[in-house]
Amino acid sequence: MLESEVLEWIKFACDTCEVPELAKKITVKFRAGMVRTLGNARYRRNLITLSKEYMGHNDFSSSEKIELVVHEACHLICHYIYKDNADSHGPKWKRLMVKCGLSPDRCYKGNVRIERKSVTKTITVVCLGCLEIKELKTNEYYEYKNSLPLCTDHGGDCTEELISLNGRKFPQLRKENQHVINEAKKRASVGDTKPQRHYVEVNYSDLY
Repeated sequence: MLESEVLEWIKFACDTCEVPELAKKITVKFRAGMVRTLGNARYRRNLITLSKEYMGHNDFSSSEKIELVVHEACHLICHYIYKDNADSHGPKWKRLMVKCGLSPDRCYKGNVRIERKSVTKTITVVCLGCLEIKELKTNEYYEYKNSLPLCTDHGGDCTEELISLNGRKFPQLRKENQHVINEAKKRASVGDTKPQRHYVEVNYSDLY
C-alpha cells in the first residue's frame, strides 16, 4: 500500500469521525524491521508508524491493511477528541472504529507473521599467541564478563587469549598488546590471516 493510499484512509477516518481538520496534521512513516508490532500511533506528534514489511507484503489483503491504518488513525482521533480522557482500546476508541465500519478488535485479524532473516553478528579477533585472525560470534566473545575467550585451534598448540581488533573490552590488555594488534591489522590488510606458530613468543619475547 502506497503512502498516498494510507493518507486517503486516514482522511476517511477523520472525515467519518467528524474531525476533518486532523487529517492534515497527521504524518505517516514506514519503518523496516517492525514485525512484532505492525503499527503504532504517537498522539503528541500526530505520527502513525507502519510496518514496511507488512504494508508491502502481498500475502496480506488490502482490507487487512486498511483496518490497520484506520485502527491507528482512530487512536489519534480518540486523543484529539477526548484529550486526557482518551482510552487506548476502550469504549471511546471502539465507538470510533465502529463508526468507521470496522470491528473494534485490539489485535489485527489474519496471519501477521513475517519471517525475519536470521543475522549472526560476528566480531574480528586476533590471537595474542599465534596472531591468527578470525571471526567470532559476538555472544561468544562477550560470554564471560571478566575474561577473554581462548584460542583452541590447531590441535591445542596455542591457548592464548583472543582479543578484538576494534573492540573496547579490557582496554589495559589492549594497550599492552597494541603492537600485536597493529601487526594483525597489517597482515589482515594484505589477506594474511593464517596462524603463525608461536609468533608473538618468538618476535616479541623482549616485551614480556
